Amino acid sequence: MDIRLLPSLLRFMLVDNGNIESPVLLNGWNSYWLMEESVRGASKYGVSDMLKKGAEMGMTVCKTWAFRDGARPNDLQWWWW
Repeated sequence: MDIRLLPSLLRFMLVDNGNIESPVLLNGWNSYWLMEESVRGASKYGVSDMLKKGAEMGMTVCKTWAFRDGARPNDLQWWWW
């Protein structure tokens, strides 16, 4: 089984051997601060705590943004809007 975005239906569907089984419902939240917290000593555990809390609430998706821009551990980029 896999999950596919079917453009004709404009939704994600669970597909088994080419047969559409059921829609995939996404339930989640935005936490753009996770990347910055992940590199701060003791506060990096806040990332795990946030993901655990989301899972406890039945959330299945957390949207965040992070990318590495160098070889050192703290070479991360982040943006404020």
